[in-house]
Amino acid sequence: MLSYLFAFIVFIGTRIVLLGELNKYIIVLVPLTCGIVFFLVLKKQILTYDYNVIVREPNLRKWYFESLKYAIYIQALCNIAINYIFNLDLTYISVVNTLYPVAAIYTVFLSPVLEEIVFRKWMFGHLHTKLGFWSSAIISSFLFSFLHFNLSASIGMFLTGVLFCYFYKKSQSLMVTISAHITLNFLVLIAMTLRS
Repeated sequence: MLSYLFAFIVFIGTRIVLLGELNKYIIVLVPLTCGIVFFLVLKKQILTYDYNVIVREPNLRKWYFESLKYAIYIQALCNIAINYIFNLDLTYISVVNTLYPVAAIYTVFLSPVLEEIVFRKWMFGHLHTKLGFWSSAIISSFLFSFLHFNLSASIGMFLTGVLFCYFYKKSQSLMVTISAHITLNFLVLIAMTLRS
């Protein structure tokens, strides 16, 4: 429990640091340091986990594709609503991803893993034992959305967070949500690149 709390504090610290003045050293070193700290803190769990479980278990593959499908629907509907109903422009390809290509690698691979560990496994998992599904899903998804510091995408991120909580609880496997999150971030990065 203490290791997850420490990892959460490191995660929050890196998000706050990334709000400040960005330069190539911060962009490269802060997420990399966060990833290394996470690995060191959660080394035992990472090294002993059976990563082939999603390949062997047909239900986990089914839940992966279901969670990805609904996450794509949520993101698409929220983007349409924000773009057309509220008349906000969502062509927000990240300047960071444009100036620093390594940030795209972090966006697709490192961030989904860290976010799923922090918001689904640790926060949702801990709160779920005390508050039940809906309260814990709402709290962890609100923080997941809020800590992205992107107001125009916050509704979609919140709903996707609730969806990932549901599939994490249903599958009892973090690999389902990590895999779906990685794929979703990759698809969003492609879409943002094509729109720019």
